[in-house]
Amino acid sequence: MQKLDISRKRKTGFFSEVVYGASKEKTRLLEIVKKIYEEEGEVLVTRVSKEKAEYILNSFPNARYDSLSKVLILESREKNKEGNVVICTAGTADMAIAEEAALCAEFFSLLKLIEFMI
Repeated sequence: MQKLDISRKRKTGFFSEVVYGASKEKTRLLEIVKKIYEEEGEVLVTRVSKEKAEYILNSFPNARYDSLSKVLILESREKNKEGNVVICTAGTADMAIAEEAALCAEFFSLLKLIEFMI
């Protein structure tokens, strides 16, 4: 098993690690979520299937899962939102990716404005 690198926030001063969930088994993904949450107090997981999300939500019922974007967020506190992000798409086919980008921006304490261009 590979060693988990959880020092990104200390290295950058502000950004936590983002976990790519699609390539991980649900048990390994839960271990990673637990470790990062224990160390950082928050974790963002992208590309999480419904099955993996439900598995993690059993251990962390306060986590949020968005089925459209397949993003799972676990936070221990409210954050002050700063700055703005505009996310534009070429149509409704891009809505899942746009929502993923918006949730990531919110996780990193940015405000969002989503505009769908059809």
